[in-house]
Amino acid sequence: MSEALPILASKLTMKNILLLFLLICVSCVGTDQLTASQVPLSIRQQLHKEYIGVKKLRWSNQDNYYIAQFRRATYDYVFVYDQQGKLVQKIEEINCQKLPVAIQEQIKTKYPNYILSEAALQIVTQDTLYRAEIQRGLKFYYLYFKTNLNFVKQTALPLEDKKAAWDFGVLRSW
Repeated sequence: MSEALPILASKLTMKNILLLFLLICVSCVGTDQLTASQVPLSIRQQLHKEYIGVKKLRWSNQDNYYIAQFRRATYDYVFVYDQQGKLVQKIEEINCQKLPVAIQEQIKTKYPNYILSEAALQIVTQDTLYRAEIQRGLKFYYLYFKTNLNFVKQTALPLEDKKAAWDFGVLRSW
């Protein structure tokens, strides 16, 4: 694998971020679906304080993390909490047109034959990244950018992982 980029103050690497994201959004194998009553009250209250009136909330547990997923106004949201109830990652899907223009231009220039299919804000600890998903045919890539608009990394998303996400209902493309 390529060398990890130390972008977070907490010494998390892009590899760790990607692995955690894939753990959340793509791989459902080994994920235990939970009812709300199986999730600690402090975690449920924390989520509902920020997102009042969330309906159709899906809870799961994987590798000792509580994962909450829901959709609001056609956008997907994913929250990951540790066992102590600390929010360790948040992914908020955004309209592709809300990506900063400088990022959109970088994508058009470096990936002229690709379509920008999804965009998100990915918050890990205190660091925020823009994540853009691009595709050409059946090839999918995530592009990561810091909030200062600097490119961080490109990672391939295998088609079987994309299909698993579609089956799970996390992604609504296609």
